[in-house]
Amino acid sequence: MASTPSSDRPPWRQAAGLILMCLVVGACLMAADAASLQWTAPPTARVGASIGEHRASATPSPGPVSVGFAQDMSVHHEQAVLLSRMAEGQATPPVQVWARGLANMQLKEIGHMQGWLMLWNEPATSGSASMSWMADAYRRSGQRHEHYERFISLCGSLGTMPGQVSSQEFERLSRLRGADFDRLFLQLMVRHHESALTMAQFAHEHAEHEVVRQLAALIVAEQRQEWMTMTSALHQPRRDQAQSQRSR
Repeated sequence: MASTPSSDRPPWRQAAGLILMCLVVGACLMAADAASLQWTAPPTARVGASIGEHRASATPSPGPVSVGFAQDMSVHHEQAVLLSRMAEGQATPPVQVWARGLANMQLKEIGHMQGWLMLWNEPATSGSASMSWMADAYRRSGQRHEHYERFISLCGSLGTMPGQVSSQEFERLSRLRGADFDRLFLQLMVRHHESALTMAQFAHEHAEHEVVRQLAALIVAEQRQEWMTMTSALHQPRRDQAQSQRSR
């Protein structure tokens, strides 16, 4: 699994700062145009409303899991937004529309998490890719979970969040168009979502703040559905080919 180099800000990280300065400001004003999506995420109105209702509970006394998750998931979402913006100009029309909806949803979630960090007087990012908030909480829990242990071990060996897209992968993706772009984009996003699902599930179980646990649960529901959609899309050409061969 590739990792993003930590030395010097690669081009996609430089672009991210400029993009998000403009987009995050309006993130909470943006609504995913669900009616127009050809690929849809699960209904989130009830959970989203609950997050808004409990916003005041995000008091300036955060715990390490709440802070670490908000910081690292913001960075993780940021990369997905950049991938989705690339898709809007290079993917086939169905994937363009779906990617636009994904970007809008993740920008709103970045807005929630960065708002909490501001309220808590915490930095926007952790400054480290080790995800110590997860490793420390896991050790304190006294639990044994093979999937979490593999993920935490991978964080240490890679020196970054698993599932992140490397500069080389971004460069390769930037040269593709149409169906070729779709295929690599979906492969990268499937891997990216697998990492986010692990992080969000852990935060749902261990975050100190109810509002953070609710957002984590929302992310799990969204990204699990998106993962299933993308995995199905990747397998569709094979199914079409097999069906064509059987009809001959």
